[in-house]
Amino acid sequence: MTRLAWLTPMRLALASAVVVALLLFLPIRILGAGDHEKQSCGNAVSMNLRPWYPSPTSGEPNAGYFDQAFKSCTSVRIDRLSEAVIVMVLTLLGVTALSRRRREEPAVPRDAR
Repeated sequence: MTRLAWLTPMRLALASAVVVALLLFLPIRILGAGDHEKQSCGNAVSMNLRPWYPSPTSGEPNAGYFDQAFKSCTSVRIDRLSEAVIVMVLTLLGVTALSRRRREEPAVPRDAR
């Protein structure tokens, strides 16, 4: 028990908040159709598909690239949101377990010191 004494419910909650923030706000990089390098399509909060917008002069062929990029980016965004929810659920369970552990520790009487 003493090895994990540094792990408090507050520290666990703060660490989890940092992980959730990173999951939500780090850029999502996808390999769109016709690309040789990954490009950012935004993050889990906002989507930016400008690199794949069909240009007015190119006509219809780029529309397929936009659709594929949209599907790829959306699937990664859903994965990131799911991971953030999982982290929050595990945090809730961990904080509950740590709080219970703190309550169950026997109190040391003052005379025993």
